[in-house]
Amino acid sequence: MGYYKFFILLLLSSQIFAIIFFLNWSSKFPLTLSIFSFWNVVPFSFRLSYLFYILICISVPIIGLFSFRTSKKILPEIAKNKAVPYLKTISLLLLGVVILVFFLFLGGEIGIIEDPVLKLFLNPVPFYVFLIGIQFLVSISVLALGQALISYEIFTGRILPKIGLRQEWKKINLGFLLITFLYFIISTLGFSKIELFLIGSYVYNVSRTFLLKKNKELRLAKNSILNSIITTENIAEIVISSPKEKLQEPFEILCSDILETSSALFISESRIPFVADMILTYPIDLEKIKI
Repeated sequence: MGYYKFFILLLLSSQIFAIIFFLNWSSKFPLTLSIFSFWNVVPFSFRLSYLFYILICISVPIIGLFSFRTSKKILPEIAKNKAVPYLKTISLLLLGVVILVFFLFLGGEIGIIEDPVLKLFLNPVPFYVFLIGIQFLVSISVLALGQALISYEIFTGRILPKIGLRQEWKKINLGFLLITFLYFIISTLGFSKIELFLIGSYVYNVSRTFLLKKNKELRLAKNSILNSIITTENIAEIVISSPKEKLQEPFEILCSDILETSSALFISESRIPFVADMILTYPIDLEKIKI
């Protein structure tokens, strides 16, 4: 886990450096400069560091996926094993995208190939070959992602779009439309067109990183609560102290996060070891059901 924290800190520091870089250099560019032209104006060292940053972003999931292991042969873990090969394929395809981008924007200055960007107006074929190759790899990645989702759904019976994928898709589309709308408004007011997209993308990545970190901490906390009711040490504590209050929170987590139900009823009639007679409801204010 220490390696992942190091990579996250490295990525965050790179994003902060990029934001400061854009703010300092914005006065040197004309208002009509496009992002494509900006990429060819910035120093070679910055372009190389940016590609190195993208390489780290892709290397982290590659390392994590190829070191992924499951210890339990239960259905959710089997589903993860079935989906991991597709995710590995996606990571390797994105690594291929980075390699193509490297040759496209840095191959000419390094001397490996003739610069396809500078030769664009004389011979556009190499430039468009790189673009088509990048689009092809990205398209295959999207298809592989769909196969990973289907594989996970088949082995778990859980429809991922209902869990949150559809909401994320809506957020992405709305965010894109909002940025596009702001782009046209701000460009008409005379502000630089480059800063809006580049700085905005880095700020969004930073916010998403912290959001994912918080969600992971929340899941770990919920898992610890669920594990507390099945360990021997905690069973004695539940029996001695009020068992209903101790089991209510794990029962709510089970219903909301695992079963994904809107209402549930748990009735114990001394058939479960160490658990006294009790009735648990989800949500907690659910009306009592007459049996």
